[in-house]
Amino acid sequence: MNTKSDYIEITNKQTKVSNRLVKHLTDFYILGRIQWGIIRDTWHLIVFMASMFPLTSLFFLKVFNQETTLEVITRIIVGNIVFAIILMGLTSVAQDISHEKNQGHFTYYASLPISKITFILSVLVKGILSAIPSIIILAIVGQLMYDVTLQFHINIIPIMLFGILSCVGIGVLIGFWSPTPQVAAILGQVAMMFITFMSPVMVEMESLPIFIQYISYVLPTTYLTDALRYLFQGVWNVQVTQDLVVLVVFSFISFLLIIKFIQWREKN
Repeated sequence: MNTKSDYIEITNKQTKVSNRLVKHLTDFYILGRIQWGIIRDTWHLIVFMASMFPLTSLFFLKVFNQETTLEVITRIIVGNIVFAIILMGLTSVAQDISHEKNQGHFTYYASLPISKITFILSVLVKGILSAIPSIIILAIVGQLMYDVTLQFHINIIPIMLFGILSCVGIGVLIGFWSPTPQVAAILGQVAMMFITFMSPVMVEMESLPIFIQYISYVLPTTYLTDALRYLFQGVWNVQVTQDLVVLVVFSFISFLLIIKFIQWREKN
């Protein structure tokens, strides 16, 4: 047994793995800066689009519900935050990706020496960054409008992260699969309405018909909404932990589906 040659072989393999990891991180950093540049140039449109409908909904629900409990107010604010996440993380991402694909942007990216996984991660990051402004705005405006003070548990960060990722993953799939931006817009809006009204975003689970309750269990917004209602009251319990686990699973599955089914280079 040649111990020296084995040592050299192991060292070479470790060096290759390290170099490959550094390259992926560098590629991700560059692609992330490109996505950040897109958001930075259109931030005012993103904020307007992400906030217009949820803020309008908050206002009218305030008008029609003059006397409400803290639980109902929390449900209203959380429901509109989740709706904004769906709007930006699903519908907007689907339309943006389909438009970029139609413009030939992905043909350019596919010609570069970057991996598909790295590129998809940068797209997911863009979806997350696009949804964050609406979350902050609605949380602040909702409290001022209803004159309440919500508690912000520190673990709201992973809940938000994986909740957004779950919705963004669906939007990425729709965007890549749609043959035209028009089809992506239609499918995105249909998915938005289906996910919103087939899960207890604005109402309690018990208020939904039985068959819709069964459907809601396979939608990520059900678990995102449930977790946020607890966390905005400063509560972290077993139910929230279960919600987080389910959201992580949804994010992982959507990522695997994107990796498997989107078209990249011809050899794939």
